[in-house]
Amino acid sequence: MKKEDVEQTSIFDEQPYQFNNLEEMGMEELTLFLEKPFIESQNIKKFLVSLLDFPVYMHLEIFDFDIQRIENLFAAYNDSYTIQKLKSDTSHFEAKIDDDELFVEMLEYMTAYAGYGRLNFYTNCTTCFKKEIINEEIQFHLLDSSNFMLVMIKYDGNVLSIVSGKNELKEIRKQLYDNRDI
Repeated sequence: MKKEDVEQTSIFDEQPYQFNNLEEMGMEELTLFLEKPFIESQNIKKFLVSLLDFPVYMHLEIFDFDIQRIENLFAAYNDSYTIQKLKSDTSHFEAKIDDDELFVEMLEYMTAYAGYGRLNFYTNCTTCFKKEIINEEIQFHLLDSSNFMLVMIKYDGNVLSIVSGKNELKEIRKQLYDNRDI
């Protein structure tokens, strides 16, 4: 068997961001196509908040010009974050969010960075995976899939990608079916 036959493909649209070990850990991806950007819908915001218990762990590739605004936002809520330089004009932003209002405010940044094709996702578990930055590239290695869920916004906020275990995705599909106005 050739190496490329067994490698996990990236769930992210553009390289160099990659999540490894998803398939072998029993993860699947549910893709939701929305009629309008989710940020315009209160129901979608409520749905996203309902997917995870707080705290939420958010990862973004942010432009340098947004660093001060995001730092000020987190200072106002007293939540923790780290920033690591990636490229000449971007950094990797990693945050623990305990407040649903801050989470909703950060969804606007996720939507903006989705439009740029930049890394953006949130998850319920910071210890479930290991992050590596090698030569300006980020790779995430899934270590524990027992309670892992990842939500990513794509294409200017018109697509949600939810990665989780098979049983959790069945529940999410049911919840979506019960709330058809989402």
